[in-house]
Amino acid sequence: MRVVKVTSPKPGEPCVRLVDAAGELVAEVDEFLRLLAVRAYSPNTVRAYAHDLQKLFLFLGEVELTAEFTPARATEFLLWLRLVSSSRRAQRLDLAVVAGQGRVLSPKTCNRIMAAVSSFYEFLIAREVYSGRDNPIVKVADQAAARVPGRYRPPLDNAGKQRPVRRVLRVKTVEAVPRPMTSETYSALLGVLRTRRDRALLELMWEGGLRTGEVLGLQLEDISYGRRRITVRKRDDHPRRVQQKSRRDRVVDLLEDRALPAVNDYMMRERPADAECL
Repeated sequence: MRVVKVTSPKPGEPCVRLVDAAGELVAEVDEFLRLLAVRAYSPNTVRAYAHDLQKLFLFLGEVELTAEFTPARATEFLLWLRLVSSSRRAQRLDLAVVAGQGRVLSPKTCNRIMAAVSSFYEFLIAREVYSGRDNPIVKVADQAAARVPGRYRPPLDNAGKQRPVRRVLRVKTVEAVPRPMTSETYSALLGVLRTRRDRALLELMWEGGLRTGEVLGLQLEDISYGRRRITVRKRDDHPRRVQQKSRRDRVVDLLEDRALPAVNDYMMRERPADAECL
């Protein structure tokens, strides 16, 4: 069971596919990923869903499940996730629980996988290809969320009342303290960059807190030198299909006087005249 990358996918097709040991597509997962692509989910999100569902099918293969995937089996799946080592190498041994040659999946990763499996079974139920009537990832009403004043309300008075729910099968998480890059490390990183473009992009990410997809999608019209700010916009026309994570536009002020001079230096000395993006 592995996730394979699709070379030059067509519009509405997923960027990855899940195949079994024989190289055959897993039909249900492929239809689910295609739906995500049609709904304009970012390629990184589709890829994350594929890897999450890969773990589900690896578990089903190990336990040789012949009956339907019940809530009891979902509990076993959660235990399996917490006992399976991650393929990533542990970076800080004092903060990671090491198992074997790697580290166990973090609680947030396990919760994300369970959420992906829940969405997948909601899709199977809607397609009427799942024999069970209910989602195996059990949900209960979230009374605390229902009392939040700013919670979403249906636009029509006669619309059905939406009750917030939460999943029972989840791992307790702890909010970790952010670990920013030190000034010494950042200065060393700037010192090894070879192009003005790389320096400008890195300065924008450092000063404005931009993600990779956001900074790669910037265009000249997004930069306002007079107001010392940039506008991060949702775009789907990048030549390499780069997309930002959020679907909302936002304005970022640049007040440290580092990013804009680096961008200006790149624009004047290195940027090709026919470049489509920054």
